[in-house]
Amino acid sequence: MSGVWIFAEQKDGKFRQVVFEMLGAGRRLADHLGEPLVAVLFGSNCSELVKPLAEHGADRILTAEHELFSRYTTDGWSRPLAELARKEQPRAILFAHSSVGRDLAPAVAQKLDAGQISDVVAMRLEDGVAFQRPIYSGKAFAWMEFTSPEAAMIVTVRPKSFEIPELQEGRTAETHSIAVSLDPA
Repeated sequence: MSGVWIFAEQKDGKFRQVVFEMLGAGRRLADHLGEPLVAVLFGSNCSELVKPLAEHGADRILTAEHELFSRYTTDGWSRPLAELARKEQPRAILFAHSSVGRDLAPAVAQKLDAGQISDVVAMRLEDGVAFQRPIYSGKAFAWMEFTSPEAAMIVTVRPKSFEIPELQEGRTAETHSIAVSLDPA
């Protein structure tokens, strides 16, 4: 398996704050697992968006550009992301707990035959990896772990749950463009 991924959700060329929070959480997880931190970015013009991901800690950035990525659809985004994950074998994929992330994460988890933990608010990195999420309408919290070491850990991260890593101006990341072919249907 290779890397801890964060899906860098963007809209109209702008990231939500949770993307940078996921870079902070992802860095902790990647360092614990001895893996690189990889940002995955879908869009129609990604070149402008690479710099802030690198400056907030991404070691590698995988970009997939297509004009159809300008509007979200479950199949249009989950298929290429799952194909890429099957090829690269990430240890974990973090998504924002946003309307897109809540839709995309389970679709990708299903395609990868992986488990998913939603609405994560904390992470424990002793004696393995555990994620905390609210239960009973937020009246209690539960720690959850993945039981399959072969499958990627798919997680959605609640906004404002993790700290944004310090900006490292001028930091760069290895960037790779991924070819995708999408059918408008």
